[in-house]
This record gives sequence, structure tokens and C-alpha cells, in this order.
Amino acid sequence: MGVINFLKELGWEVELSDSKVSFDLLSEKIKNRISNLPHELKQLMSSVNTLANADDTAWFITNIDLVKENDENSFAWNEFEQQSLDASLNERDKEKIIQFWESHFCFLISVKNGYSHISVVTKGSEEGKIVIGFEPEYEEVTILCDDFDEFCKIIINHINNIEVNEYLQELI
Repeated sequence: MGVINFLKELGWEVELSDSKVSFDLLSEKIKNRISNLPHELKQLMSSVNTLANADDTAWFITNIDLVKENDENSFAWNEFEQQSLDASLNERDKEKIIQFWESHFCFLISVKNGYSHISVVTKGSEEGKIVIGFEPEYEEVTILCDDFDEFCKIIINHINNIEVNEYLQELI
């Protein structure tokens, strides 16, 4: 996959997957969440065990992340959803958070300048769009681009200093 090779050449940590994590190993919740992901993103997630920047402050979610047990010192694949639910004040807030994350899938986590995410919209009129959100209100997102292919072009151009992206500047 082009973006993986490109990021590896630029110093990102890449650990290729020697075996695909079987779709059967995923919980029903995760299967539902990833069912509408772009094919290229699914391919990326299953092709690598690790894809992280050199500083280890930004990384892509991989299929390994979806099945591993997380401890208190690591980020879960749905870390920001969990944080938002923990901070919710009432059932109405919880329901809004759940609805948001059932229609958005976080595929890149950053801790460079606070916690932030890049997600793909998986349902609704904005399906396929790539959005970015920052702590503490992860669910208040801004559209970054129209699809995953465009995102790959943006990240490559950003890292190559061809066209610096103000959002990616804060994340990677």
C-alpha cells in the first residue's frame, strides 16, 4: 500500500502484519463499526501491526488494536469514546456520544498536542468524509477532506512539505 511505504521511508515505525487478523475474531460491536470503512482503510488496518510516527505521538489503529486487551497504560481503539462516556453528565449526553461513535470510526490517534483523532464517517449524509476532533469534546469535529484517498494525498503532501495542513501540523 502506497501510504504505508511512503510513511516508512519518512521514518514512521512500520511493523507489517505477517498474518491477517481474522474478521471472525472481532466482536460484533467492532464488526458493525468497521463494516462501512473504505476498502483502502480496511486494507491498511489489516496490513500492519504498527504504523506510528517516529515520536510515537500519532498512530493508526490496526486490526491488532481491535482485538488486543488494553491495560491502564495503553490506548484502546475506542479510547476517546470511553473518555467521553466517562465524562458524560447524564443519560442524554451518553446517548449522543454513543450515536456519534456508532457513525464515526477513529483510525488515527494523536497525543502530540493534547488528545485528538482523525475519523471516518461511516453512516449518514456525510458518510466517507474524514473528520478531525480534539479533546475535550471529541465529538465536535471538523471535516478534513471528502474521502480516505484524499486523506492519503493530504498526509503525503503535508509530510513532504508540498502543502502543509494546519490540522496535521498539530497532530503528526
